[in-house]
Amino acid sequence: MNICMKLLGLSALFLFFLNAQEADVIEQQFENANLQDVNTPEVNENIVEPVEKLEEPQKETKINGIDNVNFSEEKIGTQGNWLKKREWLKSSYAVNDEIQNIVSEIQSMPGQYNEQFNKIDKELDEFYKKEGFNQASSAALFAGIKKYLSNRKKYYKEQIKSGVTTEGEIEIDDLLKITKDLKTKSEQLRLDIKSIYDLDRSIKDRLKKLDDLEKMALEESAKSAQMVEEIWNIIDDKKARTIYYQLKGDSLEKVNAIKKYVTQTLWQDFNNFIELIKTQMNIVSESIAALEKDGLIVKDRTERLKDIKKIQEDEAKRLAEFAALKKLEQNRSWYQKFYSYIVDIFAKIYNFLSN
Repeated sequence: MNICMKLLGLSALFLFFLNAQEADVIEQQFENANLQDVNTPEVNENIVEPVEKLEEPQKETKINGIDNVNFSEEKIGTQGNWLKKREWLKSSYAVNDEIQNIVSEIQSMPGQYNEQFNKIDKELDEFYKKEGFNQASSAALFAGIKKYLSNRKKYYKEQIKSGVTTEGEIEIDDLLKITKDLKTKSEQLRLDIKSIYDLDRSIKDRLKKLDDLEKMALEESAKSAQMVEEIWNIIDDKKARTIYYQLKGDSLEKVNAIKKYVTQTLWQDFNNFIELIKTQMNIVSESIAALEKDGLIVKDRTERLKDIKKIQEDEAKRLAEFAALKKLEQNRSWYQKFYSYIVDIFAKIYNFLSN
């Protein structure tokens, strides 16, 4: 009996340990299954998950860090299409670049004008020196003609009064005709010379006109650049479009018109006047030569040429004396520096010995 009870107790204890071991195995399998579900989830390849689309951030309508709230709604608008505004901005920049390039071409023209002007101005100076007068004192030439005619007429009249009726009486009628003809020629010469002055003044007026047009083009250049920058602050794309058409229809057309005028119309007119001046200089030179054949103004012109030469020699002498004086002052300055240097050395030696 006791033996049977012990066997039953051992059997029960064995079954208890067996059940406990199976429970541990089941629990371990359950935990492994849970870990597998977490780390390697089952993927269904037929299912496509939706990808969230990131919205592209819109560019802030600012310029140089200044917020557009500082501008009135009337100027920038309250709403609009940014994409359309961006297209108007790009187009406006393209027009502005074209305007700036045209203005640069306009700015290059004064150099060409001045080159031509300097050439004709030099020719005029040589012309005045050759013919014995200058632009400021051409009246001396006609004073010489008038003086010659007056003296010649006076000479023949004195001959008649003194009773000498040979050559004087015979030539008096011819003299009156010749005098009248010479007066006509001298008057024509005066008009020809005046035309040179007028043409020279007209050329300078055209240079002034060119300068005014260049300033106008530069103003349009600055205005165009400012209008393009204003588009950055605009919200309403319609207002941006308005600025674009102002640039294209107003500023661009204006600078194109200026360029055409200064490179074609004014340029051709300017050169025509230069050619007219050259023609008139030849006419005046021929007229003076013709009058010289009649004995007029040769002496006076020779004297004027001598005066001009003397003035030039005096000026050259004055410049030479000035250069010599300047050189002497430079030499004196060198000696003074050397003298000061020696005195300074002895002063330092004296101070050293005294101390």
